[in-house]
Amino acid sequence: MASSTDTDMLEENVPAKTTTVQVKWCGNDYDVVVQSDADVGELKRRVEQDTELPSKRQRHINTQTNDELADNYRVSLLDSPPTTFLIGLNKPDLSLYSRYFSYDNANRSCSVKAIKLAKKKDFLSDFHEMPTAFFRGTYTLGSFTTDCLLKWYDTKDKVLSSLRLMSTWRHPNVVVLQNIYKLHPDYRLVISTSSFDGTLNGWLKHGEKNKIEENRILNMDGKFTPVFSRITLDLLDILDKMIRRKMCPKDLTVDNLYLKTVNGQPQLKVFFDDVEDLRGKAQTYTEKLYVKLCAEIKKIIAADVLIQMHTGTRAYCDFIEKHGPDCIGKNLAKLAKFYPIEWNDEDKSKYLIDIFSSTRDCSAALNACGIRWPRNESEDDMCQELKTLKEMMERANIENNKRKAELKLQGAEGRAAANKIREYIWNCDIDYPNDLVRLVRNLWKHFSTYPRYIKTHLGGSQSAVLRKFEQWCPDAWTLIYNTVGQP
Repeated sequence: MASSTDTDMLEENVPAKTTTVQVKWCGNDYDVVVQSDADVGELKRRVEQDTELPSKRQRHINTQTNDELADNYRVSLLDSPPTTFLIGLNKPDLSLYSRYFSYDNANRSCSVKAIKLAKKKDFLSDFHEMPTAFFRGTYTLGSFTTDCLLKWYDTKDKVLSSLRLMSTWRHPNVVVLQNIYKLHPDYRLVISTSSFDGTLNGWLKHGEKNKIEENRILNMDGKFTPVFSRITLDLLDILDKMIRRKMCPKDLTVDNLYLKTVNGQPQLKVFFDDVEDLRGKAQTYTEKLYVKLCAEIKKIIAADVLIQMHTGTRAYCDFIEKHGPDCIGKNLAKLAKFYPIEWNDEDKSKYLIDIFSSTRDCSAALNACGIRWPRNESEDDMCQELKTLKEMMERANIENNKRKAELKLQGAEGRAAANKIREYIWNCDIDYPNDLVRLVRNLWKHFSTYPRYIKTHLGGSQSAVLRKFEQWCPDAWTLIYNTVGQP
């Protein structure tokens, strides 16, 4: 029979159970072995041993939920097989930077090396097989080496300032600037090889060359393609959130826009290397900056000169330029998302109802939106079609009043029925566009209550009421939306 001492020795000799965690970093996978009961803090220490990436500069992300894992989070709670995304080098490493920046220091521990093919830099090829502004390299930190993309700069001030600003913020559509180093006499910006696959320009040129319909800004009808519409909305969302954080690109051109293929679809990746800190800036200065930025956005999205742009799409571009400066940083992306380019009748009718159901008074905005009552040739009265409609409503009221009088003589049930008969009130002034919009809303909303001759005059259906409105006021929806926005 084994003694208690023997039992203790047997227990001590049992090897601890271990778990292998796959850590994804910079496009590479690393297997890190930890004890089964280890937490993320221990995982960070093991990663530091293997890669020399300091624990304090590691952020581990749950691959299933995209949430950052706290140091006390147990590795055993990760879904099988246990995997994390590692975000490292997410801010300028000033100590490493200063060591490398002093390039005479022979003891530097960090280096960047460009890959050369036949004495030429190995540039990243674009979608149309032309070289981009980035070339491939390797990034070495201690004993750890990974592939990277590099871009040359003559001076460090612009990009280093942007690096410091952008290190405090992450967005899935923004390229992460990892670090910057000097190799006399130039400076190198380092980003991950997985940042993007090519430029938006290259993607468009590839589509033009190979006649790929979706690789375009506009369809043949002059409206945005679904892919480019999504790219535009992603760009506006980035800029909204960026400005909320008191940052703004000094210049925005198509050269800032890159794409990465995700699940077979191009996803926007914006490369910001010249960002301005808006903290402490005067309001007049930022307002001018927003005007310039929105003009730059319009220039990007209205760039397809091969196809004539649809009037609704043109109005959308004008809206971004004219009204964007007042909305950017607040809700420009949302306003653009619901812009009335592709509205169906359900969207239009809902918008009419919402305008007058909102707690916000939209009458002043409607009166200033630019639509006007359709008028006769002398411009002193409404058009004949609306005059006839008014006369029909007056006729219907006379008929309804007679019917009410008859019902009221039939006792309680008759009086109840009489009270349900509508009276059609024409309380409109042709000098006020708000009255016209309200009239159309009422015609659509109460269409089922009208006598047959009024329904026929309006076109026979609720949808026909909307068509009438569009005949009376071309571009009515965009004009209203430009001033009212989302009610």
